[in-house]
Amino acid sequence: MPGPTDRDDVLNRLSPGQRPDERAIGYQRWRSLLFLHWPVPEEELRLLIPASLSLDLYDNTAYVGVVLFAMEGVRSRWWPERL
Repeated sequence: MPGPTDRDDVLNRLSPGQRPDERAIGYQRWRSLLFLHWPVPEEELRLLIPASLSLDLYDNTAYVGVVLFAMEGVRSRWWPERL
């Protein structure tokens, strides 16, 4: 019997930390990150989210998050890092 992580419809939380096999198309550095999260009643959030999308709950609570950051060194792969 397959486990819950063997299903295609379950988010793989480890994959964002794995490097893809393809060559990078560009580079960037993130600085000054700020993560903000607010709990929102699931029934209120459900009204704003398409029915085809599921809500990712934490301890049966929905959260709305905002991530603020600055990007430095944004460039294409072929562009030199410094001029």
